[in-house]
Amino acid sequence: MHRGTNPLRAAASEDMDQPKRLRELGLSVGKLPTGPTNTIVDAPGVRVGHCSVRGPVQPAGKPIHTGLTAIVPGAGDLTATPLPAAVDVFNGFGKSAGLMQLRQRGELESPVYLAGTLNVGRVWDAAVTVAMERRTDLVTVNPVVMECNDCGINDAIGRHVNEAHVREALTAATNEPPRLGSVGAGSGMRCLGRKGGIGSASRVAKTKALGEVALGVLTLNNFGGRLTWRGREVPRPDAPGSEASGAGSVIVVVAVAAPLAPILLGRIARRTWAGIARVGAAFNDASGDVALAFTLPGADGHCPDALRWRLPHEDIDALFTAAADATEESVWDCLLAAGDHVAPDGTRIAGLTADELLSVAGG
Repeated sequence: MHRGTNPLRAAASEDMDQPKRLRELGLSVGKLPTGPTNTIVDAPGVRVGHCSVRGPVQPAGKPIHTGLTAIVPGAGDLTATPLPAAVDVFNGFGKSAGLMQLRQRGELESPVYLAGTLNVGRVWDAAVTVAMERRTDLVTVNPVVMECNDCGINDAIGRHVNEAHVREALTAATNEPPRLGSVGAGSGMRCLGRKGGIGSASRVAKTKALGEVALGVLTLNNFGGRLTWRGREVPRPDAPGSEASGAGSVIVVVAVAAPLAPILLGRIARRTWAGIARVGAAFNDASGDVALAFTLPGADGHCPDALRWRLPHEDIDALFTAAADATEESVWDCLLAAGDHVAPDGTRIAGLTADELLSVAGG
């Protein structure tokens, strides 16, 4: 953690107990089994690191309440051995960096960084510095940075994420289950009228061609609409029956432990929107909805040599289902984990409680 003389305390974790997850309430999404931790790290080789940045109220009237999340696939050098990847942009009201080249080449050559909107440039610049320190022969690199807007809670115009925070998130990245809720890039996010943030889930799909395939999802949830469980609205206790703003964004990152070509990864990424829709997303015009999927490296840390460009219908259907179900469950776990947020002026953004969900879900 940065303590010392830095006025912004950046922490890799929060000093609070993790609230219950969906399955601890006796609820679940779909029929496919989860991986051991039911998070993105169940896809072998994926590591996640958070850096939460906090500080006092700034001249614009809001505190520093932001952060960064880094998703690191594999232990190898991605600039030397990029991984197959694809992106699906459902709605392009966003300021991400690196997606154009990723879409063109079908390759991921950096960790996936998540941050607040106005920090994208700073994170991208820091990621370039880190990459070029590790490989002095580089003349270009394509860091991927994706964002949601945390200006409702955080002093976004201050752009408080810097190179030190990028390094801390990378150093903190482990294959332990990541913290969920109001942490890292999720610190300043709101979702469906409640406190939002980071969610994660996993599924194991059985396929004929590839055997069991682990698929992990991590979401950054900042979108609007009406929170819905199986078609029934989960009312907000402070404003029952009200419509939350449709503005906002969501980022979905999918890790697939199978040697899939970008065309299949793109189709899997597209199916994550089914999971986001089920929880009540409005998908308004002012929403940046982006999903990125990548194939994990082989045991040697390199891109798999023999990629699958096609799969039997039942196999790809199983992966579609895994992506949609894991995405939906990741949102629920985000909302349950986030807890209440109370601003310095006393303004409160309520988190989702177990009792609120169970009152509708009948658990």
